Amino acid sequence: MLPQVKLGELLMQRGLITAEQLHTGLAKQEKLGCRIGSILVKLGYINEETLLHFLSMYYDVPQVDLRYTEIHPNAVRMLDAEIAQFYMVLPIRFMERPPDEPVLIVATPDPTNVDAIDKVRQVTGCMVEPYVCSFGMFEVYFEEAYRDYVNPQNLANLIAVTDPEILIKALTAILVGKKVITCTDLKGAIAEIEKE
Repeated sequence: MLPQVKLGELLMQRGLITAEQLHTGLAKQEKLGCRIGSILVKLGYINEETLLHFLSMYYDVPQVDLRYTEIHPNAVRMLDAEIAQFYMVLPIRFMERPPDEPVLIVATPDPTNVDAIDKVRQVTGCMVEPYVCSFGMFEVYFEEAYRDYVNPQNLANLIAVTDPEILIKALTAILVGKKVITCTDLKGAIAEIEKE
């Protein structure tokens, strides 16, 4: 990976934005605290596809269009939602490569963030392969991927403070509603337990 240079300066050097556009973008960044690439896209100074292509070519990182990518739940579960959101990385696929080397493929709108890749490697114990994605698609698909994610500690805390009778009714409603079990299955299981 190339040495870190500020993205806005790189885009200006390549003639993709003007010095005035960069100045305006940096002023907005100071107020909003967002990433410069996202701001430049929102201001209409560069489109997402051009920015994505530039990042992929400049940093020699493959690009991914999340609209056409299957995001594997087993990969998402490997990284806590808070860490993934903070570092702007979305796990999309987990695989083993010989000899027994686990690899986690992540999508990120910022392939320059070496700290993010190091953190994911540290937390998951996997080699990390970053793919660059657009800022807009990251936000949409991050929300979708982590929508049903529950931090195990939060779940344990919720169970600990919930009345057991209410908890049993809620879990039963979920299992029946999701068609994991039927009322007949549940009655049969209860009958078996009562026999013991």
